[in-house]
Amino acid sequence: MQRKNAPVFKSFSGFCDLHGFSQLITQPTRYTTIDLILTSDESRISGKGVIACGLSDHYMIFCTRKKLKQRAGCHKTVTSRDLKTYSSEAFNLELESLDWSEELSGTQVEETWLGFKTKFSTVLNNMAPLRTTRVKNRAEPWMHSDILTAMKTRDKKCSEFHKSQSMLTKSTSSELQAHVTELKLKRNRLRNDVNSMIKTAKKNFINDKTEVNKNKPRELWKLLNNQLGCSKKLKTRFSNIKTDNTLITDKLDVANYLNIFFTNSHNTCK
Repeated sequence: MQRKNAPVFKSFSGFCDLHGFSQLITQPTRYTTIDLILTSDESRISGKGVIACGLSDHYMIFCTRKKLKQRAGCHKTVTSRDLKTYSSEAFNLELESLDWSEELSGTQVEETWLGFKTKFSTVLNNMAPLRTTRVKNRAEPWMHSDILTAMKTRDKKCSEFHKSQSMLTKSTSSELQAHVTELKLKRNRLRNDVNSMIKTAKKNFINDKTEVNKNKPRELWKLLNNQLGCSKKLKTRFSNIKTDNTLITDKLDVANYLNIFFTNSHNTCK
């Protein structure tokens, strides 16, 4: 265990404070040594401790994480960055326009890192802001229990094959090699069976839906667009325009440039 005034302890403590980490293990695991399990949210940990075992003089440590159940009626969301108007050239120009003198001349690593992180994150959030979108639980309409059962059987046989194949690298037994070859053939057969079942299920689903909606053009086109991957309309946005080696990023300047361009194009076509 390091003393609190030791440089290593101060460095490690600063690292934990910077990232918001807290130590879960408080009991020694070997004499006065304390092993580490770091977390940024202790409310998600249900259990922690040290297990005394006779396998080694170094005790084991553990922690258990709470199983977070989604509430009924709550939507599943995903947070990601919106890259529709992002441009790497505009992003680089914004970073170059900032004053980095304090970060380049700084002597304190933590302060320098925080200053860089703040400026970089500010530009990134302006160019590619975070957005939260709802995600639907994807369930293919043609999927049924027989396919799911076949998938589980295929995955189980595939896992068994990989384990036996890893054992083959350590042994040259002819019996083990024959067993691996047999597992490979079974895995391939199960994989082909699953693929065949999926193709048949998709085909039957499309045929049935087409027959039902043959007198409903709107529903029929919706089915066809969904199967062809054309259900969403593409939206084109102009975030920046490069002209005469000059990059225009301001929205108003982009709109004015497009207005002038199309006005002149109309005049030249007369």
